[in-house]
Amino acid sequence: MDAIDLNNASEKEIQEMLNLIEKKDNNLFSLTFEKIEKEIDDTLNTLDLTSSFKKIMKQRLKGYKQIEELDELKEGSYIKWYSKKDKILNRGSKLIKIIIKDNIKLLCKNIKGGYVELNQEEVIIYKKLSGVYMCLMSLLSEKSKSK
Repeated sequence: MDAIDLNNASEKEIQEMLNLIEKKDNNLFSLTFEKIEKEIDDTLNTLDLTSSFKKIMKQRLKGYKQIEELDELKEGSYIKWYSKKDKILNRGSKLIKIIIKDNIKLLCKNIKGGYVELNQEEVIIYKKLSGVYMCLMSLLSEKSKSK
């Protein structure tokens, strides 16, 4: 996980933390690492997967959050997806564009420069959590433990 040293945080990282805290519609305060892991576990348990593949997926999804609503995604996010049809977890790509027509499609660009278009109904999407987001979740988790 990408940890941020608050003593050496850049002005940009501090501003990003403040922006996350100030968002009224942000679910940051209700999320914990445990809740994120449980959400992923619950979904994996509904899929027809071997226990060894579930274990591999859980390892590869550390630092990611399962996306339930489209408004949780933004262009530029790094995402991974599980193809319900092919039963594979993609290594990940950068979300370039969200296309809303008859259905919702996501245009992504991989590290090699190739493009792929995903049909949202055919995949389970996981978004990489930023270091700033994980730092804030850690701080909030520690604060709630100390109460």
